[in-house]
Amino acid sequence: MAGVRKEAPTVATTNRDAHVAADGKPISPGAVSESAEAGVKKDIHAAKRPIVAACIGNGIEWMDYAMYGYLAPVLGASFFPSEDATTQLLTAFATFALAFVIRPFGGLLFGPMGDRIGRKKTLAVIIILMSGATFLIGCLPTYAAIGVAAPVLLILLRLLQGLSAGGETGTAYTFLAEYAPEKRRGFFTSFGNVSAFIGALLGSSLVTVGFFALGDAGMESWGWRIPFMIAGPLGLVGLYLRLRIQDTPEFQVIEAKRELEKAPVRAAVRTHWKGMIRCGLVGALHGVGFYTVLTYLPSFLSDIATIGSVAAFIGSSVALIAAIIVLPLAGQLSDRIGRRPLIIATCCAYIVLSFPIFYMLSTGNLIISLAALALLGVIFGSYASAPFAFMAEMFPTNVRVSCYSLGYNVFAALLSGPTAFIAVYLVDKTGSDTSPAFYVMFVAVLALVSTLLSRETADKPLSQ
Repeated sequence: MAGVRKEAPTVATTNRDAHVAADGKPISPGAVSESAEAGVKKDIHAAKRPIVAACIGNGIEWMDYAMYGYLAPVLGASFFPSEDATTQLLTAFATFALAFVIRPFGGLLFGPMGDRIGRKKTLAVIIILMSGATFLIGCLPTYAAIGVAAPVLLILLRLLQGLSAGGETGTAYTFLAEYAPEKRRGFFTSFGNVSAFIGALLGSSLVTVGFFALGDAGMESWGWRIPFMIAGPLGLVGLYLRLRIQDTPEFQVIEAKRELEKAPVRAAVRTHWKGMIRCGLVGALHGVGFYTVLTYLPSFLSDIATIGSVAAFIGSSVALIAAIIVLPLAGQLSDRIGRRPLIIATCCAYIVLSFPIFYMLSTGNLIISLAALALLGVIFGSYASAPFAFMAEMFPTNVRVSCYSLGYNVFAALLSGPTAFIAVYLVDKTGSDTSPAFYVMFVAVLALVSTLLSRETADKPLSQ
């Protein structure tokens, strides 16, 4: 088969026309394929352990990644001192967005790795890189201590985080989709974002407790380091869990049948470039919602709506909790009615409700702001379910991680990463606190059109 790497399968060794089993008895190549394919017939009980393990690792990964957003105002003062508060915040958010520039390179590195050596091994490498970079951010000296070297080192570590994040999404959600029972892929895959949001909520809680216990002065002085340094031991827990799980049944099948793609990126771009564009545009709206809630709104509520740091973090937590509650329900609904109807409905909700939500947030009233954040969380959580199964189902097994990782991360870099920067810029230039809503609406339109141009995938076997 052209473009396919011929390797000895892991379940048996090749000996001309026969395969040799572990007990030394020859078996036919057809028997190897049948044996491997039997593993694809998954049941819920068999899927639970690897899915739980993968989700715990995913939660740790995104807790590490999201904490920079929560602490952006503090990091701006520590690493990018400026007399103008807006410039300081813009610089901190620009550094946040810079990590997205390298995310496509993370997809380019880890996508083919996931398709060639397996999803499990790739996930193990990714969590080492993310946790290590996050821990080192907590150890960095500030601008006051070493001058311009401090922001340079911070940027380098953010780039390593971005490289890791570029591999996590495509690999982790492919892993979940391939382990999930066929008729429940939407439900089981949704737990990837449940774990990501719980990780982000844990990060938010650490930061909130820090501000409550130490005050603004204490957090700005040294307390900001604590959440980052916790990433070290938590990363080791995630690594241990990821190393103890088996690779996915689908990957084991193509490995046993010697159908691993020799050049998955080339095959992905040559054969599936249209699907990768649709995948990226669908995924971009999730990223815009994610970083609006986790990165922009805490700073907006604290500094512009002036409700205070602790109240701002509580508000973001309300949105995350609402999303966590809604997520598995929306995933289960997508298994029943299909991915496209749910994605289309939530795109329309973003388009219609973004402006009213930002208007409510701009009032500065805590109760009204919490209600707006809860509504945003429901929309955000609904959209975070079906698209992630949808994107995995778009591509065949032997190039799935490469297609998913590259498509998702290219548009994450272009549209999702700059969300907080664009939001601050729009408010500064227009003088309107509601102006960021129009960017959310713009990306929602792109995702809607992309979904309308895609076929339904929920009713198809994952191998097709």
